[in-house]
Amino acid sequence: MVGMAFALLSVAACAATGMPPTASPSCTVVDNMILGSKPVTIAHVDTKSAAECCQRCQEFQSARCTVWTWEGRGNSKGTCFLKNSTLGAISKQGATSGCVSAADCVLPTPPPSPPPNPNVRVEVDAASVLSRTDPGFKSWNIDASPNREWETRDLSNPLLASLGRQSVPGYLRFGGAGNDGLPYALDMSDPASAGNQCVKGSIRCLNRTWVDNLCGFASNSGAKLVFGLNINVCTNPDSDSTRLEEPLANPCAGRPWDPTESRALMQYLIKANHTIFGFELGNEQNTNYEPHVAAANFKILSDLLVELYPDSTQRPKIIGPDVHGFHGDPLTSPAEIPKLRYLKEFAPNCSDLGVPLHAATHHEYVDVDENPLGPPTVEQLNITQQIASAVNATLASVAPAVQIWAGEIGPHNGGSVACDHSEMRWANFADSFWYLDSLGVKAANGYSVFCRQDFVGIDYGMIDCSTYAPLPDYYAGILWSRLMGTAVLRAASSSATLRVYSHCSPTPAAGMTVLLLNLDPVVARNVTLAGVDGAHRVEWHLTGPGGANGTQIALNGKLLEAVVKGGTEYVLPSLEGNAVAPSPGAPTTVEMAPASIVFVQFSGAGLVGVCDSVM
Repeated sequence: MVGMAFALLSVAACAATGMPPTASPSCTVVDNMILGSKPVTIAHVDTKSAAECCQRCQEFQSARCTVWTWEGRGNSKGTCFLKNSTLGAISKQGATSGCVSAADCVLPTPPPSPPPNPNVRVEVDAASVLSRTDPGFKSWNIDASPNREWETRDLSNPLLASLGRQSVPGYLRFGGAGNDGLPYALDMSDPASAGNQCVKGSIRCLNRTWVDNLCGFASNSGAKLVFGLNINVCTNPDSDSTRLEEPLANPCAGRPWDPTESRALMQYLIKANHTIFGFELGNEQNTNYEPHVAAANFKILSDLLVELYPDSTQRPKIIGPDVHGFHGDPLTSPAEIPKLRYLKEFAPNCSDLGVPLHAATHHEYVDVDENPLGPPTVEQLNITQQIASAVNATLASVAPAVQIWAGEIGPHNGGSVACDHSEMRWANFADSFWYLDSLGVKAANGYSVFCRQDFVGIDYGMIDCSTYAPLPDYYAGILWSRLMGTAVLRAASSSATLRVYSHCSPTPAAGMTVLLLNLDPVVARNVTLAGVDGAHRVEWHLTGPGGANGTQIALNGKLLEAVVKGGTEYVLPSLEGNAVAPSPGAPTTVEMAPASIVFVQFSGAGLVGVCDSVM
């Protein structure tokens, strides 16, 4: 049946969903289905209807858009995914998919793939360091968007603090779309007030309690706090403050930032002895502020920081501009090229104005499969590499001293409802392949920090949004922090479906760690590692006992389950690896199960290279 016309696909789809397909003169439509669940996403935009989504696909035909999916959010808005292939079709209530024409909706018949070779050779160049990350490379975000339930989540909860601390974060970034539209109380520094006096016209604002809880959570977690300031506060020609609480209709676009509220916030942070590592200004505002305008607003921020933090050694860093948001190749996709150009122009504009930009940031969502049957495809993971390579080359050409941060990076973007356990779409074992692969890719391409979106909230957090139970990515991230140091090594695999990354371990005595990801869902692999024969090794094998789509993860065959102690602390299971004695005269071979992840740490005699002297 594969390869027949869309009419036959529609019949099958409607039989599964009970919904009839519909057609318009220019679009073929089927309801409650996601077509093209395994394509390259060309673009990702907000639209008001499925019909508008189809129209946007027609507009992107020059970029080879043939398939689209629209997911409504119940507020007369939705997320429109523009794609280039019908490969993959899954049922999903509430989703609407279609093609620009029925002819475009012929399911492709892929040629039969040769059986994968179970034997793979991996080589690591330990003679020199490829790049270095910040010691706090693995970081995560707390998002103020309403569907993350920021306003009702108690960050002083000791269970959250215990999980934050044990995850070993480098930085906590407080950001997201909810920050651009979040007013700040003006009386936080007044001890005689309640600290919740909102600016005129605002019904809610960031008050003293929220600030204290956020800063306390960061401190208890051992994370350096990066605070995303609201850029959408401006002054109109009549010198009246203009607020923006609906980021999609921006009266402040292109106008100077009014720092009045941020000044009040900083004054309280200083008075309360809350330490802030850095400030961002604006979240995903690259379509509202031209690069030179954004840089001018960052200059206002810079001057404010100099005034309020006269000691330069204690002054928070300046980080930005949080460009939204790469979904495809920045060098070839018409939707992505302007975002790369924005970064290229923003950094020099900051330099020209004397703004000490510490790190240039972008956001990224490659939209891996929801409800997957196996690990992400090579093609999906390669998008992360394309983005990393292009961003590195671009910023190195104009601002080589500025760090590169993946300021907000996750498996999916947009459309998720608040803490709905009916679908844990990216809170599964398959997502850990994307997460660890992305960490490896960004580190190898010169990124300093990786801010995972997000720690808690909706259906792709690192812990359960209701119970706070750790999810697979939480455990995967801990192993990364424990085993992968700041010195990145060059590594290569003989198989595209066996991904490999290598770092010196965090301490010289521990040697070198190799991360292996077997993307094949059915084939076990025998991985021979060159240049480490005779070295002692310890192995951590991660598998999904509940399948790729399950929320369980096992280490060396044992299910990882945390338990609550005394109602205040999550006690994590042992995350120790298994020692494997070297076999004299035999090559070093690691046996991997299908759809599995393995960390291998090498140390002692037989290990030659830079990892005995660098961290």
